[in-house]
Amino acid sequence: MLNVTNDKINGYQLFMLIIGVLIGVGIVTLPRTVIKGVNQDGWIIPLIGGVIVIIDTYFIVKLGQAFPEDTFIDYVDKIVGKFVGKILSLGLLLYFLLMTSTVLPIFALGLRPLLLERTPTEIIYVTVLALLLYIARHGIEPIARLNQLITPAGLIIFFFLLGGHIIMPTMDYGRLRPILYTTPITKLFKQAIFGPGLFALVGVEIIYVIFPLLNNKAKKQCFKISSLAILFVILLYSLTIILAIAHFGAAPLENILFPTLTLIQEIDLPFLERLISAFVSVWFVIGFTTTMITVYAGAGLGLANLLKFKEPKFLIPFALVPPYFLGLIPQNIIQVFKYSSIVNYFTIFYLLILPPTLFVIYKLKRLIN
Repeated sequence: MLNVTNDKINGYQLFMLIIGVLIGVGIVTLPRTVIKGVNQDGWIIPLIGGVIVIIDTYFIVKLGQAFPEDTFIDYVDKIVGKFVGKILSLGLLLYFLLMTSTVLPIFALGLRPLLLERTPTEIIYVTVLALLLYIARHGIEPIARLNQLITPAGLIIFFFLLGGHIIMPTMDYGRLRPILYTTPITKLFKQAIFGPGLFALVGVEIIYVIFPLLNNKAKKQCFKISSLAILFVILLYSLTIILAIAHFGAAPLENILFPTLTLIQEIDLPFLERLISAFVSVWFVIGFTTTMITVYAGAGLGLANLLKFKEPKFLIPFALVPPYFLGLIPQNIIQVFKYSSIVNYFTIFYLLILPPTLFVIYKLKRLIN
């Protein structure tokens, strides 16, 4: 058992952790990815995907409540046996590793043209990973406290910048019509389940690992707290997509690499300049919280639990080496998207398929025994 008995987080910290891990760096490309094949109806996809993720979160939470002092690494062995359990545990840790490795090149590709044009990619990676190492070694409670400070501040700035677009004369909300006229419902559900609707909400799987670290009240209210956090994020995503479509139009949006960055860049407020720098700073902070949490959940708690270490912080420095080299593989944004498609397969399995499957097996075993 890990030596984290005093490292507990409360309901509000859990709420902010879920928001922090869900709103990843992919928000800058989300408006472009969701409209492919569904045009102006793309803003509906996060709503459908969010409902599906909330349903799957229910099963993840119920499994946690059935084994309140165990992480996924422990209880999966009890449900499906040690051999299959170890394979599933290794897959989950690999999943967290790939999530970190995917974030790094998006950071570099987004930051370099705007703020760090002459900074080598390796320097950006080392800086981000050094910060992650420093914070993740201190445990989940300091991570939660830091997150509950920086995530609300980042969101306030983000909403302020989005609000600057709502009143702009360039916005044409008629571009959102007709709603559900040209897009088959089946295509919307396909995009939501096997496309960006699901992949935009990657990260809720941290509950697999951090559930034992919640205090008793947070454990009881975990599903309610998580659902509210997911609901908040999907509404933010839909608002961002609506503004992007109203500003650019659905067809031109498909050709914009980072539409959210471009959207903020085109805000014209007489009393503020260089808004893109403020947004990139917020984007970096929000994306950093995602990586910070997944590094601790995967490289810290998960790996330490699998290897039977009492203290997770000793493994984190070694676990950050693979993301550095894996992050150097993609050389451009096209390669990053191909690379991230591997993560998407893990998402379908660990977020969509595995939670209800494990829950059903657990219930059947209880009935038989």
